[in-house]
Amino acid sequence: EKYVLAKKIGIKLVNHRWLED
Repeated sequence: EKYVLAKKIGIKLVNHRWLED
């Protein structure tokens, strides 16, 4: 479950950087 949670957080960070760029 930790892996799934980390994946969700990772996706959120990637999306956030995408929007900022």
